[in-house]
Amino acid sequence: MPTHPFSFEYEHRVIVDGQVVGHIEIEGRAEYTVIGGTPEQGPTYACGGQPAEPASIEIAEISLRGTPLDGRNVGYRKLTDTALYTTIEAWLVSDCTDDMLNDAATTAEICADDRADFLADALSRRDPAAFAAAMHAKLGGGQ
Repeated sequence: MPTHPFSFEYEHRVIVDGQVVGHIEIEGRAEYTVIGGTPEQGPTYACGGQPAEPASIEIAEISLRGTPLDGRNVGYRKLTDTALYTTIEAWLVSDCTDDMLNDAATTAEICADDRADFLADALSRRDPAAFAAAMHAKLGGGQ
């Protein structure tokens, strides 16, 4: 599955002895994959049907300042990046899934448009008459 990039700013609360003593602004980048959902499935003789499952995301990597989090101390008051990774991953999944899915859909649309433009350009160079006839038919002139 292809991964998609997502830049984020996360505000991490610094807690000492149960009290919030400050905040740290963390800028980073996540690589994620989209897991497609499934439409609702109607009832059959053998089954009463299945509800729809929405699309979701799976975080592949989180990087801070270009460096992937990998279990070392990241310098935020001796917070290990394993703990930070878990915290940021949970936040991304709970608060940013819609933004990530929209970004992935937009990227897919742009890629599809680019691919269609490329194919149209290639076809027009190969056989301009066939391309003109196909476009004429597509635009409703071939009825």
